[in-house]
Amino acid sequence: MNQGLEGAQLDEFRRANLAQVWNLYRGKKRMAELAPVAQMAANDRSRLLRHHETADIDSEIEIHYRQRLDKLLHLCGILEAGWCSGALAFPDPPIPAELDAILSLPEVCTYFQNTYPLAHMERFLERIHAKRVTPFYFEPTWFAALLRLDANIRDKKMVDLLLIVDGYWSGEINFRSLVAAVQQREVIIEAITTPRDLRSPLQLAIAGLEAFLLFCDDLQELLDRVESKKELQEAAFDLYRYWFLVRGEELKSILKKAIAALSDFNDDEAEARLLTPGAIDLLFARARDYTALPV
Repeated sequence: MNQGLEGAQLDEFRRANLAQVWNLYRGKKRMAELAPVAQMAANDRSRLLRHHETADIDSEIEIHYRQRLDKLLHLCGILEAGWCSGALAFPDPPIPAELDAILSLPEVCTYFQNTYPLAHMERFLERIHAKRVTPFYFEPTWFAALLRLDANIRDKKMVDLLLIVDGYWSGEINFRSLVAAVQQREVIIEAITTPRDLRSPLQLAIAGLEAFLLFCDDLQELLDRVESKKELQEAAFDLYRYWFLVRGEELKSILKKAIAALSDFNDDEAEARLLTPGAIDLLFARARDYTALPV
């Protein structure tokens, strides 16, 4: 993403970037997939978007719609980061009417505000409703790096792990069984040394811990690149803050166990890529210390 642009060229650059983001995250497809949710009776929609502790989410159709909504809400966070960094155009209206209608549904609002709080949605909604066009900065190369980082969290290993962290079952495995399994260093080593196509669901989840640690390292590097630009840091971290809050100390504990096991097992180059336990503490502390910023 070129930073040496101005005037009409800059406007076209931002419009092209916006179209690319909508295409990359399949925004139009996600909105179309959620049309049946918008047409549901309010009670049915409320049940669909319930907290998983109220009743297990085990219906394929429920999982389908919830995951599509999660992806659409994530796109909102990507758009907010792009606007904050000055990399994306801010059209009028800022979002399609179909997306605005979905986000305005009371059950959807409850889902991202209370049931599974997403920090980026507060800033996103304030921006689009106030139509605050002016970005904080012009950091398109940083935004491009954010998109590359975000692609990593959609890797199959990460998806397998995060679904379990989020309360879903993978075969006979849930978060509690994952926590129990990683108490033993040997179980972690066996999981990451087993060929992927031979791994059990439990081993896939454990291997995902290594992928998540590498993601955390890349996330910290991205935040460090804009150390003096708090709004950009928050826009990026807000996309992933949920994962550091949903299981809190339990997830932090098993990540530290994974660090200990992998540090003994990996070569020097791979070990250098792993965060220290102290760095993990800082990321989790950052998630808890969220303070809303003005747009």
